[in-house]
Amino acid sequence: MSTGEEAHRLIKLVAKHFRMTDRELMAKCRDHRTIRARAAAVKILRDVMLLSYPKLGLVFQQNHATCLNSYRNAKNWLETDRFFRRHYLELEEDLRKQGEL
Repeated sequence: MSTGEEAHRLIKLVAKHFRMTDRELMAKCRDHRTIRARAAAVKILRDVMLLSYPKLGLVFQQNHATCLNSYRNAKNWLETDRFFRRHYLELEEDLRKQGEL
């Protein structure tokens, strides 16, 4: 499986966890729910697949700096936002159970 295919498979799983479609997660939408789901997806892909920020930019059709900002936001929210942390940890557990992590 290619890197792009694996990335999109993980994106679909993240979107499902956040109860949205992969299309909604990938959209240029800036609403709170989508931004947080996308940040979780960026963090998962960066940490699990070790994708560079330019490659993440290609996957998400965004500038690499936008992906870097999403990653930093996700790390910050894990420390400061109980709601985001709970969802992110549940997502990691779901991915582990499915053998994705």
